[in-house]
Amino acid sequence: MFHKRPTPQAVGTPTNSTLPNFPDYPKYSVWPDGYYVTTNENNIPAMYAFEREAMLTGAPADMVRLGAPALAGFGFQAFTPADLDGPAPPTNSLALFMRHRDDEVHNEGSNNPSQDYLEIWQFAVDWTTPANSTFTKLQDVATAEFSSDLCGLTSYSCIAQPSGGIPLDPLREVIMWRLQYRNFGTHQSLVGNHATDVDGTDRAGVRWFELRRTSGAWSLYQQGTYAPSDGLSRWMGAIAMDGDGNMALGYNVSSTSLHPSLRYAGRLATDTLGTLPHGEYNIVTGAGVNTAERYGDYSAMSVDPADDCTFWFTGQYNPTSQWSTRIATFKFDSCGVPIGPLDEVAYLPLVMRPAAPPPPPPPTIPTVLNGNFESGPDGNWAESSSNGPDLVTNVLPATLTPRSGSWVAWLGGIDNETSELSQAFTLPSSPALYLNFYYRIGSQDLCDYDDAVIYVGASAVASFELCEDNNSANWVGDSLNMAPYAGQTVTVRFTTVTDSTNLSSFFIDDVAFSTTPLADAEMQRQPGGAYGQAKSAIGR
Repeated sequence: MFHKRPTPQAVGTPTNSTLPNFPDYPKYSVWPDGYYVTTNENNIPAMYAFEREAMLTGAPADMVRLGAPALAGFGFQAFTPADLDGPAPPTNSLALFMRHRDDEVHNEGSNNPSQDYLEIWQFAVDWTTPANSTFTKLQDVATAEFSSDLCGLTSYSCIAQPSGGIPLDPLREVIMWRLQYRNFGTHQSLVGNHATDVDGTDRAGVRWFELRRTSGAWSLYQQGTYAPSDGLSRWMGAIAMDGDGNMALGYNVSSTSLHPSLRYAGRLATDTLGTLPHGEYNIVTGAGVNTAERYGDYSAMSVDPADDCTFWFTGQYNPTSQWSTRIATFKFDSCGVPIGPLDEVAYLPLVMRPAAPPPPPPPTIPTVLNGNFESGPDGNWAESSSNGPDLVTNVLPATLTPRSGSWVAWLGGIDNETSELSQAFTLPSSPALYLNFYYRIGSQDLCDYDDAVIYVGASAVASFELCEDNNSANWVGDSLNMAPYAGQTVTVRFTTVTDSTNLSSFFIDDVAFSTTPLADAEMQRQPGGAYGQAKSAIGR
């Protein structure tokens, strides 16, 4: 939609130019009078409004930033903005925001033991006089009891994994994106979800809810906690409602016996309130333990505007120790035109095709000369290093094993090292061509100082920050999409630039062309791509 490049202003004073903290964990929404963003800024919630009408015409656009009080106990603080689907809200409706409040932990000593709350806030933006803009609480909506105490209130280590893997972040602090808004004419709806401890043992479940407003205040229409009695944690939910009022909930699932995986459940608008009775469906089963606590907190459930029936869900799972993402699509066959003999909810392939004609002859695939570097520095790769070492080498750190054979390319170093490894290729006219390779990062430096950049011709197609936070414990597959250069002769350049302090290394192995990307590639890069990776230091 747009790149988040605000000039932030002080909390509560939209004309003050004091710069606050980095806007972490952004969540976006669309509303008739603006684009809205919520962030966590050093454990203080912040809300931004961007002038949508001006942005859509390319005119200079204003931005307003406001804040709200933090909840006691949480170390991480963020609201979630209501995101519009379908018909517009009533004229002059203000943008809505929400957070949940477990008053046993946030209002200790003055809490209600039989209920907790959803806080609804509203952003009144004034594009004529931005200083008049306000962010105020609209109301509290009482809900059934839930527990935000998942391994405490601040620990990022909670959700169990198999094989003694590091527990994962429960992200107890926020209503998960999206907080979907719909206007059905007879009523307005808000649909959302958040994590809760379902039994006091730090087993997570998904508390989901629908609020409605016919006139006056919002009220709780239905709620439920999805947590079948199987010992599994379910969290990182994303929920949405189609144009008929049916709901789908996607989420992560994990336990000591199940690797992080993705599933979904759903309900028809005519089902008993507070239930998701149509079974639990598997999207993908994980096969690896995640190696860091941070997990999957950018899941999303959206509804296709083409039919207002088809749900699209994306989330994170672990096919190996390196996480990946999966996209799934499904619909209720009672919504709109049926798409086949489906029983209420079905998992559909992401791409559906009719029977294909006989395939054309395979294209001629160019060869990467010495792509596995086992011929040593034989001249097929052009090498340059400002400090002199051969880039193609079999003299390696004790902690590094080549992905294959005994040789790798080793770029980077210390003392303002500039390295470049390049080779020219003539590409066929076929668009289905990828340059696949494997890499590892080993750095002793902080981020923002050392970089690796891959160029195809003059275009930078991938960049990597060489720093400790992005160190890779294993070889990582990557694939460059060469379709934009079909029929051309281009030079592919792997480059690194380091500063004068602390070693940073970028290792490459097994470079080859293929008509398909690597099955374990993190992304199929287009021009302008960027990437960072997980930890385990190695170095020259």
